[in-house]
Amino acid sequence: MRILILNAGSSSLKSCLYEFTDPLPQTPPVPSWEAHAAWEEPFRNVKLRAKLRGWQVMDERLDIHSEAAAAEHVFRMLWEVPARVVASPAEVDVVGHRVVHGGEKYCAPTLVTAEVKQVIDRLSVLAPEHNPPGVGGIETAQRIFKSRPQVAVFDAAFHQTMPKHATIYPGPYTWFERGIRRYGFHGISHRYCAARTSQIVGRNLESLRIVTCHLGHGCSLAAVVKVGVLTRRRASRRLKD
Repeated sequence: MRILILNAGSSSLKSCLYEFTDPLPQTPPVPSWEAHAAWEEPFRNVKLRAKLRGWQVMDERLDIHSEAAAAEHVFRMLWEVPARVVASPAEVDVVGHRVVHGGEKYCAPTLVTAEVKQVIDRLSVLAPEHNPPGVGGIETAQRIFKSRPQVAVFDAAFHQTMPKHATIYPGPYTWFERGIRRYGFHGISHRYCAARTSQIVGRNLESLRIVTCHLGHGCSLAAVVKVGVLTRRRASRRLKD
């Protein structure tokens, strides 16, 4: 199975193609193809880099004026030289999208439908720099890969089991009733770091208390404790660079 992953963020667009067979590996495999487009302000002088199985095959700057155009250009590199790795879009089985905000509605990977896309777009009020390019990436992928399934994986989903004392801001309770609360960020990264840590130290995740750090264009910390089959975050705080 070929799974194409798209991370359409506020400052870059990253994409990887993975080829999986049963059984699934315990550690992440090297992607067979990857591309990274980063733009500088004012939009858009795009720096584009592509690799095949870890080996760099392209490094150039492009004059692209929208996130959608950047996403389409990146997708087409899959079947165009010098970064070609498949013969056509039909050889991609599934497209997965990292989406920052699913609010309280989406707590697990979700098959994208018209309704899901509308909710993601509506939640742009909570993630104005991230959800709009996420929706744009989904729409571009739907146009190019047509009937292939699109799956949204939500950054905020990992933090949904935080207790109320960690999610409610110290203000009027009506804020919380209106959906103004701490949702947590970079959950996909924190989830992976916690699980990978348990593998490296050779201990069951249920027995560990872990502080995970995500350091990048945005930064966050999470204190993670695994209880049964549910993961609860005692604290998660957004930090500024």
